[in-house]
Amino acid sequence: MGNRVAKSGNLPVKVQRVDGSYTNNIVLRCTLTGFERNYHAGVCSNLITQKSAYNRPYHTTTKLYNSLGLVASHSAPKVNLNPWFVTGFTDAEGCFALAIRKKNGRFYCEPRFAISLHNRDLSLLKEIQDYFCGAGSIVKHGKDSSQYVITSVKQLSTTILTHFDSYPLITQKYADYCLFKMAVDLIKNKAHLTTEGLEKVVAIRKSLNLGLSSELEIAFPKLTVQIPRVSVIDQTIPDPY
Repeated sequence: MGNRVAKSGNLPVKVQRVDGSYTNNIVLRCTLTGFERNYHAGVCSNLITQKSAYNRPYHTTTKLYNSLGLVASHSAPKVNLNPWFVTGFTDAEGCFALAIRKKNGRFYCEPRFAISLHNRDLSLLKEIQDYFCGAGSIVKHGKDSSQYVITSVKQLSTTILTHFDSYPLITQKYADYCLFKMAVDLIKNKAHLTTEGLEKVVAIRKSLNLGLSSELEIAFPKLTVQIPRVSVIDQTIPDPY
């Protein structure tokens, strides 16, 4: 195959082909490594950035940043996460929770979306936060782990609910999401500030995750409202991601 000479400005550069050789000090080596899509991805972060027929850049918009009350740069950040990957990863590692606490004689409700990972995967948590337009925060969670968490009702409504309505979960976590969404909507409309609305939120909490704490069982001994969980039957994987 041999060598050829290429021009770099006014400086001739000797280019080595795959099987050639060279002696010049200024050279440009060109080798063929095949399609990157054929490489094996050993960890999640490699799988995310691997170029394939399904991967394409995803972009957030300044309009969405403004709706969240966040400051956007001159151009929206480039997000490489596939939406279905975010859903699938949440199916495995995410959590939809609802905290109900009493302080100074008043009950406070806090919906909470969270993903916890070992610190070695902190970069992935940051990518997920970027995918959701910077909403929420990443906090220390235990000795060796970190947690990406969103508790703002406005941000939950604009990012989390919007995403999972478009790219639904397929495990039993979908049932948790449906309950979680009902609670967020009630709190967003300030229905939890009334006795009837608060009981609905508590009833949702009873059907969510591990149910009510002993403190809430004591605080609401005559809870009559029942919110059934959605039955998740079709668990067909809708997308390779």
